[in-house]
Amino acid sequence: MEEDDFEYDITFPTSRNGNLDDAAGPVDDFDDFDDLRFDDESKEPETVVYLLGWAGCKDKYLAKYSTFYEKKASNIKYSMSCRCITIRYTAPTDITYFNPVELRNIAVKLLDLVPDYNLEESPVFFHVFSNNGCFVYSQISDILCSGEYERFNNLQIRGCVLDSAPGKRRITRAAYAFALASGKTGLFLHTTYIYILVYLFLTAIKTMICSTYYGKNYAGTPHTLYGRMKDDKSRWPQLFLYSKVDKVIPYTDSEEVMKYRSEVLKVSVESQCWDDSNHCQHLVKYRESYIANCYSFIDKYR
Repeated sequence: MEEDDFEYDITFPTSRNGNLDDAAGPVDDFDDFDDLRFDDESKEPETVVYLLGWAGCKDKYLAKYSTFYEKKASNIKYSMSCRCITIRYTAPTDITYFNPVELRNIAVKLLDLVPDYNLEESPVFFHVFSNNGCFVYSQISDILCSGEYERFNNLQIRGCVLDSAPGKRRITRAAYAFALASGKTGLFLHTTYIYILVYLFLTAIKTMICSTYYGKNYAGTPHTLYGRMKDDKSRWPQLFLYSKVDKVIPYTDSEEVMKYRSEVLKVSVESQCWDDSNHCQHLVKYRESYIANCYSFIDKYR
C-alpha cells in the first residue's frame, strides 16, 4: 500500500481448512477482518508480525520471511501452532541516513495499522533486520513505552526478533553499507561512499555537540542508535539471531546488548549464533534452524 510515500505490505494467512487465499496488500472490506484474523479451529486472534527490513532490502526478499510466518513451512522440525498476519516495511536509506526525524511519523503510521485493521486483540511481534530495521523499531518501542499515544496503550506486544542487529555506529562500515544499498556501481559507488563518509563524519561531530545539551539518547542522528537499543525501555522478550562472521555488525555488538539487557535490565533474552552465515543471510544458509527458532519464540510468548 502507498500513502504519502509510506509503502507497506500486509498479508493475511490461509486458514487451516484452506478456504481462504493469501491476501497481500490493502484489504478494503473491514467487515471480513474478523474471519481473516481468527484461526478457524480455535477462534483465537491471529498473531501479527512486523518485518522491518535492512538497508536496500527489496520487498521480494522480505516476503520470504513472511511466507514461513503466514503458512506452515515444510520440512521444519518444529511447527508453529498458529499462522501469522505479516506487515512488511523497509525504511528508505535516504530517511534513515539523512532525515531520521521522519522515522517518528513512520513508526506512528506502522502502529496505526493494528487498530486500522481491527487487530487490537492480536499478539504482536517485531522481526527486525540490521540497523536499518532498528531505526524504525527504536522509535516504535519509544512510542509504546512513553504512552504518548493513548490509542496504542492496549496493543498486545509480546516480543522482538533481532536479525544481525543491533550494531555500533562505525562510520566507514555505515558509509559502505549505504553506498551498496544505493545500487550504484563502479566510480559512482566510490563517489557515493566518499560523500556519505564525509556526511557521517560531520553528523558525528553534530551528535557530540547535541548530546551535551540533550543527553546521550539524542535522536537527531542515527549515531545514537546502539545506545538506544541497548537501553530500550521495553521489557518484552527478545530473540537474537546472529553470526560470528558478520562483516557488517560484529557478533560482539549483539552479545554486549544481550548481556546488558539480560543481566542488568532482567529482560528475557534468547539467542542463536551461527558460525559462518553472512549479514542478514542466516535464513538462506540455515533455513530449518532459523525458522525453528522463530516458531519456538512466537509459540512461547504469544
